Amino acid sequence: MIYRIEDEYLSVEFSDFGGRITSIRSAFCDYELVLGHSEEIAYYDDDMYLGALIGRYANRIGGAAFELDGKRYPLDKNDGENCLHGGFATYANKRFAVQASHSTALLTLEDPAGAFPGDVKVKVKYSVIGSSFIIQYLAECSESTFINLTNHTYFAHNGDIKDCVAYFDADSFTPVDQALIPTGEIRPVAGTVFDFTYPRYIGDGIDSDDVQISYAGGYDHNYVINGSGLRRAASVYMPVNDITVSVTTNAPGIQFYTGNFIHEPKEKREAFCLETQYFPDTPNKPGFPQCLCSPEKPFRSKTIYSFAKGKTF
Repeated sequence: MIYRIEDEYLSVEFSDFGGRITSIRSAFCDYELVLGHSEEIAYYDDDMYLGALIGRYANRIGGAAFELDGKRYPLDKNDGENCLHGGFATYANKRFAVQASHSTALLTLEDPAGAFPGDVKVKVKYSVIGSSFIIQYLAECSESTFINLTNHTYFAHNGDIKDCVAYFDADSFTPVDQALIPTGEIRPVAGTVFDFTYPRYIGDGIDSDDVQISYAGGYDHNYVINGSGLRRAASVYMPVNDITVSVTTNAPGIQFYTGNFIHEPKEKREAFCLETQYFPDTPNKPGFPQCLCSPEKPFRSKTIYSFAKGKTF
């Protein structure tokens, strides 16, 4: 079922299937701002995670396994030898219960223990306030477990994304191996094609010969957001839409994904994602900010996507 929340500046439509964002329309723009399917049924066979809520663990876990309290937990190998977006039980394909009002919706899900330890109660709040779309995540668990929730909305430029101008408030990123698993290094972006600490065209580096770009076929990397608490992470200006989308979050990282694996009926690199998150493979990388939750320490995160006319950075 499709729901809509809105105010005079912004309209957001989503499905109870995967909590998938199916449409975002702004009063400042005549174009659709997200990539989606024209019919809800098409999402049931979608493997691109279009607009979906992602859990229990967003992004990749290397070797499809981790250890916790001396016990090894094997996970689904749904991305080569690795686990992607929670495996076959991904939240992207689960039906959420929805309570919706004019400008707010609460999505809830019961996730029993399986490959991941512990039962988890997930609550996600969607809100529209002014020209901002706000996502608040809460996950309460029955025992210690790793949780990493995000949203996989693809922002549609309605043109060539190489012409979009990006800025990231991130001095570092986490390089990956050929399977797109972080090496554990936190590498400065200065002097690399990953440096968006000043506004640059996405096209400046998306087809470069940098080995990291070759591994991913473009950008598909986690940026380490400067600072802590609720702060700006990124802004991207989409010239065809004449809209800037800006991301504010209290998450430590943001995945910049340029749609390198988008396939029919859509087109490769037709849109891009700005996924706020804990870093990929954190359960196997003790040097990364940790997302181990417990009954006393639930998972909480907040992300704000704001839309403004013109280039605002």
